[in-house]
Formats: sequence, C-alpha cells, structure tokens
Amino acid sequence: LDRYTSGVMVVAKSDFASAELSSQLQQKTASRIYIALCDLPLKQNCVVERAIGRCENNRLKKAVYPLSKNGAKYAKSAFCNIFLDEVQNSQNSPKKNTPNIIAAKLFTGRTHQIRVHLSSINRHILGDVLYGFKGSCDIIRVFLHGYILELKHPRTGQIMSFCAPLEDDFAALIGVDTRTLNEKLTKNFVLSCFEPINQWLCLS
Repeated sequence: LDRYTSGVMVVAKSDFASAELSSQLQQKTASRIYIALCDLPLKQNCVVERAIGRCENNRLKKAVYPLSKNGAKYAKSAFCNIFLDEVQNSQNSPKKNTPNIIAAKLFTGRTHQIRVHLSSINRHILGDVLYGFKGSCDIIRVFLHGYILELKHPRTGQIMSFCAPLEDDFAALIGVDTRTLNEKLTKNFVLSCFEPINQWLCLS
C-alpha cells in the first residue's frame, strides 16, 4: 500500500512465498480492488490502459507517458462510480457536496497506479495533493483503501479472499456512520460493479 492509504495487504514470510506472490502479480492472477473518495464523479465507468513512468519534473511522482519513455511500463486499471442511497440522499450531506465513492480494480501493479491513472482523467483522490487534489487542507491523508485482495496460497494453491471494511474516517467524511456504510458497501456488491467491465469505455 502507498503511504497514508489503508486496507488489506499481504506480507511474504519467506523468499519462496515472495517469489510466488510476485509471479501472481506479473501473471495478473491476483485480484485487487480499492475504494476511494474522489473530488468528482467519473463521467462514465472506464478502463484506463496507459503506461506509467518516472515523472520528469518531480522525483516523488509517476506520470503517464508513451511506452518506454522515462521507463514507462504498461499499466491497466478499471474505475467505476459507486452510488449509495444512504449517502447520496442524506439530508446532512446532499449529493452536490458529498465526496464521490469510486471503486478501482488493478490489473497491473505499478507504483501509484490508481492515483496516476485517475489524475490522467482529471480526477483526484481526496487528500492526494501530490497528484493534484486542491480541496480542504483539513484532510490529512489520502482517502484510498485496499478493499478486496484475492490470491492463491503460495504452497497449496488454494484461492484466498480477504476484505477490509472501510475505516471510520471514510464514513465520517461522507456523513454516515461506519456500520451503515459497511452494511451497504459489501464485498459482493463491489465485485458485481465490475461484471459489465467488457462494455466500458477504454482509454489508452
């Protein structure tokens, strides 16, 4: 996980496990889905296939470039809007002032991939000042959360699936209690959001 983000992560306890997990990432057999709060909703659900390399102007950043320029490597992400009735219709946080909840699915594992690809379509995660968020200075972290991680056990090959409920600060920022948010934003619901992915706009 990037610094200042939250959620589920896997740690290898041996060189063997590390090599096997790295292989799954390279072969794109591991599945990772994130939840983020953004400054604007997506115009439509989309798949972004844009190579990512070192930023020419800031050594802390990555950026979208043509393949191989500045070491740019192929990267693919999918993004979809998530609308929750309890959030969007809340009297305390009307739709126009509510941060937009999106889900992101990674098909590759480049550094800062979600943040770079969102920035390339003029969307920014709340708190992510490195990649262009210009909102409230009271937001003290990047509102990106590793929500679902699915992988094969390095030795047994068994499919393992993990889901990390959203943190309290996510719920507080959109004006609902944590229990309500996590009851609505279930693992099955989020996975179902990506079922029509083959019909989405592809940006390259």
